Amino acid sequence: MNEDKLESKWLFSLTESQKLYLLISLIINKKLPEAKFVYKLLDYTKGNWLSLLLRFLPETTDPECYIPYIDIDSHYGNIKASVNDIEPIVLPDEELCQLRLTNMKLWNCKLPSLKDEAEFYSLFSKKIVEETDLVDLAYQLTKNSQAPAEIQQWNSGTFTVFHKLSQFAAVPINLEEMEAATIRDVISLAFPVLDSKNCVFIMDEIITVFINNSSNDPNLISENWDFVWKKLLQLVKTDGLAVVHTLVLNWNTIEPKLFLKLAKVALASCYISDDSSLYSVSLARDITEAIQNKLNFSDVNFGDLLKKPHDFSADGLLSLQNDLTTPSSLSTSLLMEITKAIALLTQLKVPAPTFKTSVSISCSNFDSQIKYLENVLLNALGTIQSPDYKDWHDLYSYIERFKQLSLFFLNISEDAISVVFLKQMLQEKSFLALKQMRNEIGLKDIEPKVLIDCLKTSFYENFRAASNMNKNRGKLALACKVLDVFVDCEPTIDLRRRLNSLVNACSLIQPFKLILEPGKPLSPSLVEANLNPDKLIKTIFSQNPSAYTLYDDILALDIELHKAAGDFDYSQVFTELRRITEHMITLTIDVSLEKDDIEYAKQIVEDRLMTLAEASEDVKFFLYEIAYKIGKFPSNHPNAKVIRLDMLQIAIANAPRQKLDEVVSYWTDFQSNSKVLEENLNTTDVEFHSSKKIKDYEDLEDANFDEEWSKAADLMSDDPENQVLYEGNLNSSLSLNEDPSVSDENLTQKVTSKLTNGLGWVLGVPPRK
Repeated sequence: MNEDKLESKWLFSLTESQKLYLLISLIINKKLPEAKFVYKLLDYTKGNWLSLLLRFLPETTDPECYIPYIDIDSHYGNIKASVNDIEPIVLPDEELCQLRLTNMKLWNCKLPSLKDEAEFYSLFSKKIVEETDLVDLAYQLTKNSQAPAEIQQWNSGTFTVFHKLSQFAAVPINLEEMEAATIRDVISLAFPVLDSKNCVFIMDEIITVFINNSSNDPNLISENWDFVWKKLLQLVKTDGLAVVHTLVLNWNTIEPKLFLKLAKVALASCYISDDSSLYSVSLARDITEAIQNKLNFSDVNFGDLLKKPHDFSADGLLSLQNDLTTPSSLSTSLLMEITKAIALLTQLKVPAPTFKTSVSISCSNFDSQIKYLENVLLNALGTIQSPDYKDWHDLYSYIERFKQLSLFFLNISEDAISVVFLKQMLQEKSFLALKQMRNEIGLKDIEPKVLIDCLKTSFYENFRAASNMNKNRGKLALACKVLDVFVDCEPTIDLRRRLNSLVNACSLIQPFKLILEPGKPLSPSLVEANLNPDKLIKTIFSQNPSAYTLYDDILALDIELHKAAGDFDYSQVFTELRRITEHMITLTIDVSLEKDDIEYAKQIVEDRLMTLAEASEDVKFFLYEIAYKIGKFPSNHPNAKVIRLDMLQIAIANAPRQKLDEVVSYWTDFQSNSKVLEENLNTTDVEFHSSKKIKDYEDLEDANFDEEWSKAADLMSDDPENQVLYEGNLNSSLSLNEDPSVSDENLTQKVTSKLTNGLGWVLGVPPRK
């Protein structure tokens, strides 16, 4: 390639292609005065000039540098006076210039041409924005005074909006696009970058300007603003309340009518937001206070707003019929109370509900509010391992404050709240704290049926989980504590007595190690499932051979079993105790006699039954029956004779008049028969006697007692040791070692003497001398 170095008048010697190539080079290098001079040397149109500027002028060029040269025919722009003022430029030769121009499609073809300057302004401003994102340069181009009228008008409206918006977001625009832009286009560009720092500027300088310049139709303007508010509400759902908070507090140039709309959006924003953090709550409180101050609202009773459900959709919240978001003293008062309630829940370390949820709970029915209260308590206690009185007291105080706020628990009475606390404290096994708070939560004022249900539920929760039978340990001890909580609650007295006796029975039955069901260890639940007093006592006697000797323990157990089974009339305590005692004495003596332990049977009569007989005339007949039964029992016990005689004398002493002859007759015959037996035993070898003792008694049992006792009567002795019968010493025994003597004394006289003196003991008459 050959290049020519031009001299001082080199320009006029250039070929057409070299001049065009030079013109392009000058435009590219932003040398517009020189370019305008060269253009004058070429036979090109104004449209060609504008086309070359559009194509080759760098987009980053300061508009002030080329604006004077856009109108090539105007007097604006400094044209060099002479060719000498143009510095020589080294250009390619003609052939090379033509080749390069051909590649740029500027040679051997029709040059591109723009229609007019307005087209250049539009296209070059678009090119600036698309290539550099420097919208401000395009804005400077279109706002200058030399721009065509249509460009200036467009710049003052639509392009101003996009120019201002370009500070925050990329704005790909051209004249056609800007002219066709709608509020949707502006919002789609503006809202993604909207934040608390730029929201006032964007809403005031961009959104408002665009809507006002886009139409003069009031209906269209209203529709555009409705779209803005709806999109702003959607933005809150994803980005939070910060933007709305800033707008309400700092958008001071907003028109009063628009502020009412903004206030509605702000109130709706609080309900549509899913964030209930302290930060969001503080923003909501600021928003509400600002609306109250600017619109002169006051705090009022908002109860009417919570009497019906509300639509929390975006359209529902922005509806003119929605009283919840329509700016008023009612709506702002409610929102302020919700902020206080959420703050209280946050202090309790409870997950705070959203504003929407708070209203929904407050409008809900009794069951829903109870469930929410239970969740509040559970969450509040979630971080406390063993809540004490202070924890429960503070929690109860918080709930009372909620009631004062008229939120959440509107349909729950004080008693219902007390019941929830009662159940939860029982569940947490905070028995000591519950006893301390009985008056505070009004335990005694709770409905009786509810009290009983709570008692049963909590008691059996622990009782049926118990494996240990000791009432002072484990789950059984907890069951006792449940009963202790309700000690002052009169409606529960019958149930408490029965359940307390059930616990006592479990503890008393433990030492006997019963097997109630094969393969199952003894447990409180098993005792309850087999709660039949007679059956249990008999099972103890059958599985524990010596259990009948533990009379006091068995009696105590039997009493508790009857109480636990509901077979005990507390209005007649002494009657019931006597009934159970008589039954137990009968059962114990029956078992004793079955085991031929007549001595223990005698002990029961003397130590237990006679004491009862002294205190009650009604027991004497029972004493007679028992003593007579023992007296007639054919025992093989070594002291059987003495014991039986003692028992027969006790029977005589307590027999009713109609039974007295029978007992006396039996006692007389038995005593006489005993003398014959004594004589026979003394004439027999001792060892033989010992080995045959049981057989002899069996033979005696089968013999004719009347005949034997008649023979024995002849052998009755007047031994002084027999006088113990008449001295009234109930703890002494007749000796079996008396020596029988034969006397000529009339048998009738002796029997009469014995009988008379025996009755004397019964009647308190001294014996005959």
